[in-house]
Amino acid sequence: MQRSHFVDISADAAEEARVRKWFTERTGCHYDLPGSFGVVFRVFPQSAARYFCSEAAAAALGLPEAWRIGPNLLAAFLRNAREKKRPSETDGRTKI
Repeated sequence: MQRSHFVDISADAAEEARVRKWFTERTGCHYDLPGSFGVVFRVFPQSAARYFCSEAAAAALGLPEAWRIGPNLLAAFLRNAREKKRPSETDGRTKI
């Protein structure tokens, strides 16, 4: 069983700098363990001062309402966005 997954988003230098800045500005913030359970069990409150993995990644990428985004949704969104950036194999144009 795989324990982690990576999705290549092929970010340009400006996007990478923005993501790094987001994480640098939040150095010292704690992991939101109760909030991570909230992804599955909505009865657990999420903290505004703590982040869980997919929430942090989504927020750093500028996705709205990142607190709503769980790991599976984020992975699906990123894979879909990557496919749309990729040129079509048949004619070299970018998919829309």
